[in-house]
Amino acid sequence: MAKCITSIKQSTRLNSLAFPFIGRISRSTLDGVIMTPIRQWHLGYSKYTQYPMHGQYQPFHSSKIATESKPQYNQDHQKQDHREESTYEKYWNAWKNTKTEYYALPISIGITWIAVQHFMNIRRSLDANQTSEDKSHVEPTGPFWVHVYTCLPFRAISRAWGWMNNLTVPEYLRSPLFTLYSKAFGCNLDEMLEPDLNTYPNLAEFFYRELKAGTRPIAGPEKAMLVSPADGRILHFGPVDSNGCIEQVKGISYPVKALLGPSALFADSQSISPSKGNSFFQIVIYLAPGDYHRFHSPVDWTVSNVRHFAADLFSVSPKLAAKMGNLFAVNERVVMVGTWKYGSFFMIPVGATNVGSIRINMCPVSFISRQIELFCFG
Repeated sequence: MAKCITSIKQSTRLNSLAFPFIGRISRSTLDGVIMTPIRQWHLGYSKYTQYPMHGQYQPFHSSKIATESKPQYNQDHQKQDHREESTYEKYWNAWKNTKTEYYALPISIGITWIAVQHFMNIRRSLDANQTSEDKSHVEPTGPFWVHVYTCLPFRAISRAWGWMNNLTVPEYLRSPLFTLYSKAFGCNLDEMLEPDLNTYPNLAEFFYRELKAGTRPIAGPEKAMLVSPADGRILHFGPVDSNGCIEQVKGISYPVKALLGPSALFADSQSISPSKGNSFFQIVIYLAPGDYHRFHSPVDWTVSNVRHFAADLFSVSPKLAAKMGNLFAVNERVVMVGTWKYGSFFMIPVGATNVGSIRINMCPVSFISRQIELFCFG
């Protein structure tokens, strides 16, 4: 309870009156008996409560007094003063108002950090020496743009493309879609086992379509020692050199052990070295997007092991193969290990961008005759 008494005229009677008051009165405007109306503001409310004067003691007010003595209340100003800070402002103000202090770390922490770094460097050196001796692990090589190219997320892109390929295409869109694909990549629709395009539910089924019987006549053993396993373009063929390296293109080679993987994986079958008196030969066949994407056995042989190596999915186009070293050894692949009448025999389907699914259609440790379908890409 507060008391407020202002100057009054002598002719005016005034009984003592106590009333609560919160505010201020301009003295320069008071020219009579001023009993300021009782106004009380409650915290948290945007309006004030006015209580009437008691009984007969009603003060007179000039318009000037009533105008200037009325407390000013600006709701917008109050809202602006009490505006909540955003999260960014809170953290920024806390950062500015925090005094930076520095503390000395114990010397043991520094010694431990140096020891750990030195140990890691030793481990890297040992791993590098072991890799160089075994030649089972290689990295892509080439000009600067090749290293930039290898940073792109081709596995994620291929996974998304594979998901799209398996989406069911509405029947009314199948014929125009597959016809457009065939014209773009040069597919021969007359060779398909099922010529009706509406029977292929998605692009993946059309991609590894089957051919009519007799479309690819197979030469017998008396005419050819080996036959082509698939439609495609031969990128390179020739012997494996004395250092155990395969020539990818002219001037670019990679170790055969890097392509086949660590030799320990094949300890239960046979060595990856050639038989006595024989030499290894290799051939690389490239399949374009419009080619027939099923592979058949090129010889009569027995498959003893099938190994899958999850790796990158770079493009295997001839243009990239001419620039990126170790391309086939760093891509995802399946190594099929076996024997034929001249010794060891290997067949390696290599994945590529948007072609990361390799479906094996035979059982390991089984005899495979030529022309039998082994696998297909999807």
